[in-house]
Amino acid sequence: MVKNEPNFVVERIVDKRITSDGKVEYFIKWRGYPSGDNTWEPEENCDCPALIQKFEESRAKSKKRGEKKPKCEEIQKPRGYERGLELAEIMGATDVTGEIKYLVRWQFCDEFDLVSSSQVTEKNPEMLIEYYQKMAPYTGYINKRMQGVPEELRATAAQTGYAVSSAPSDAVEPTICNVDSEQLPQMEPKQIPIDVPVQQETAPDTEMDNVGVSYSIPVPGVGNIAIDVPMVDN
Repeated sequence: MVKNEPNFVVERIVDKRITSDGKVEYFIKWRGYPSGDNTWEPEENCDCPALIQKFEESRAKSKKRGEKKPKCEEIQKPRGYERGLELAEIMGATDVTGEIKYLVRWQFCDEFDLVSSSQVTEKNPEMLIEYYQKMAPYTGYINKRMQGVPEELRATAAQTGYAVSSAPSDAVEPTICNVDSEQLPQMEPKQIPIDVPVQQETAPDTEMDNVGVSYSIPVPGVGNIAIDVPMVDN
């Protein structure tokens, strides 16, 4: 069907397509004929510029309405001190992000946050002091245990990423007695077989086993953080 054939008048444009050779065709509804008689006609054969313009404008509006609206930005939950809550406890420390941050617990909140050292120092210095006082005895214990360990092994241990956050509550510092040799009685050396018991350092090893439990805690914007939380006997 073409525009110059008698008794065929375009009623409206139903659809549009572009053929494989790049030509535009319109799907025509003919006046006085059922929709089953609609046909695709080349643009140059359609003598109805007003109807084509109306169709194109309607199609453009429909396309615009059909476009997905951009999603609203997700509301970010307040983290750290932005929560407006009181700090309950400093649980541990990490430098996995390149700077020292503390894993903290808030009052009336079941979530944990990593907060920067500068923020804790400014807002809760007394709790930071309390945390390091709790941690200090065990730090000294570790330093003594590391005496005599080659430097390369210390570096390897430091690269493992594990850190102990506080000391066991029952850690006991060893006592060293200094005895003046001049105060000892002079005795003739004798070759007497003596069975000397070897003291095993079982207690420190036991303490090391009971230092704490390592937790992997998801922190927004950072990922999973491994924190060693001390187990203190009540």
